Amino acid sequence: MKSKILTIVKELEFVPLEEIALILNRFGGVQKKTLKSNIQELEEEKALFKILPNENSLSCEGFISGPNFEVEEDFETKRLIVSEFPARDLPMINWSLLSQRISKELLEEVESLKEDILKKSCAPEELEMRYFDLSLRYHESYRFFYEKNSTEPLASIKEKLSECKIYLDKLEY
Repeated sequence: MKSKILTIVKELEFVPLEEIALILNRFGGVQKKTLKSNIQELEEEKALFKILPNENSLSCEGFISGPNFEVEEDFETKRLIVSEFPARDLPMINWSLLSQRISKELLEEVESLKEDILKKSCAPEELEMRYFDLSLRYHESYRFFYEKNSTEPLASIKEKLSECKIYLDKLEY
């Protein structure tokens, strides 16, 4: 199902959840809970980004491809979309608002990591793994927004990650 969802997003570029469900129902149906679970996993993998109503010109929630978006060709799904969904105007995405939201979420996680490092609330190895995960997410976001918008909202995250690395280097294993 994830592959079909990614193909739908690839073909339509911006798609609300209801349209994803509508298209998947043409292939025999899908339970809403299963669809939401798959969407959530794709968001966590950063294959998809959720776009909030205030972040696009259609004022509706939808999804676009994220920094880790990869999909193999699914000609059956592509054929259905082309035949049943005529070309449409794409909404304008407010990249500035989206990058601010993504940056804020990431910054909160980095600050939480910094607190945990200072409190030594977890094993050093666990803290280091969180650091590397957040560092990877920072670089993915930077690459994604570099092509679309200013990366300025991400600057404070880089500084906080550097601080975390300094504190991690001081921990004893």
